[in-house]
Amino acid sequence: MNSWNPVPRALGQTKQHLLRRRQMLGSSQQVRPIQQLKLRKVRQKSRGLLIWLYSISLLTFGISFLLLNSLVPIDVILRSLTSSIIAFNTLVIVCACALFLLLSAIIYIVRILIIKRHLQDIPKPYMPITEKDIGKREANYIAQQIARTKEIKKLAGPQGPLDHAGLHCGQSSEDVPLPDNLIYENVVCAIGEDIKYRHALRLTSTFQVKVEPNQTLRDIISTVVRRTNVSARDSDLLAEFLAHYEKLRFSGQPITKAEFLTFLRLWDNTRTILKRQL
Repeated sequence: MNSWNPVPRALGQTKQHLLRRRQMLGSSQQVRPIQQLKLRKVRQKSRGLLIWLYSISLLTFGISFLLLNSLVPIDVILRSLTSSIIAFNTLVIVCACALFLLLSAIIYIVRILIIKRHLQDIPKPYMPITEKDIGKREANYIAQQIARTKEIKKLAGPQGPLDHAGLHCGQSSEDVPLPDNLIYENVVCAIGEDIKYRHALRLTSTFQVKVEPNQTLRDIISTVVRRTNVSARDSDLLAEFLAHYEKLRFSGQPITKAEFLTFLRLWDNTRTILKRQL
């Protein structure tokens, strides 16, 4: 005799029942991907059938239309058998059929042209240059012109590294990496503009020296040399920097890359000396 389970099914089950339920759930989870795959195959087949029916719909309607319209010439032919004017009836039948075929061809060609015109008005998310969009001849011509344009761009571009005076053109230095399109004169003039308008000489991002009005960079460096014990080597470096800076700042000539790199090297030494003395 089966034992009665005092616990309601909604609240609890026996251990054997729970094990069987887990096994059934596991098997159903394994079967579910197979069912989804079968459903996907059925959908693909039905979709392929619909595409095939849509593709032959125009041909089917055309044949049906021709069969329905062929009743008129067939009726005329049957009636001409009982008539004595065979030549005239034959000419009428031939002209009627030719006129019908001509009008059908004109309607079909006009329909194709109108559809193509409307399809061209639809915006595309890409440039229509493939054979499927514009035809093989036009696509090949566009591909040849694109290749020709790339070759012209390659021949018209610089054949080696560029080194224009006054502007850095993207060829970074091995020692000091420089940003593209850097104007050397702006960097050199930045020191004088800070002294003139902000009354400060910025040595680092966190250290700057207050400057009296109407003072120049030469005045500042000369004051530092007079008031501090600067070694002969450091004094020569400061003098070299001042001479190089004033040449680049006031000569009016475009600054070359070599001169700018020399300026950066001398300015780095000058900042180190001034920061140590101040």
